[in-house]
Amino acid sequence: MKGKENKVLPVANHLHKKDVYNSLLTKISKIIVQGRTKAVQAIDLIQVRTYWNIGRMIVEHEQGGKARAGYGVALIPRLSEDMIKRFGRGFSGINLRNMRRFYLEFGTKIQQTVSDEFEPRLSWSHYCELLKEDNLASRSFYEIEAAENGWSMRELRRLFPQKKNFTAC
Repeated sequence: MKGKENKVLPVANHLHKKDVYNSLLTKISKIIVQGRTKAVQAIDLIQVRTYWNIGRMIVEHEQGGKARAGYGVALIPRLSEDMIKRFGRGFSGINLRNMRRFYLEFGTKIQQTVSDEFEPRLSWSHYCELLKEDNLASRSFYEIEAAENGWSMRELRRLFPQKKNFTAC
């Protein structure tokens, strides 16, 4: 009988080692997924801050220290052409206009830190979608809901009233 018991123990021990290994693999996998998710979120926030600052710089340049911008300056097409040459995609005239509009429309409303840095709560794509809404109360409602409930772009598009004839980012 002792011979039979010895044969069973290695199988049970092997199963135990397999369970321990699978548990380790699951824990490591969770850490990797969480790390990747946080990295993507950090990149999204940096991108939004960058675009907000680009919008601010365009507005300040257009205004040239004045309360309002002058007319007839073809800044955005020229800037777009040069930035695409330097940095590649992402700086079309439409996108630069959206950055400018983003700064103008969210600049006074956005919560800022002590260092006066813009602290975004959503991705650039979320903000582009929100720019479609002209009603500030409605836009603010959907911004808060999207941020607090962690809405994906698909959820925001499904729940957000769509505006026609608007070019998104």
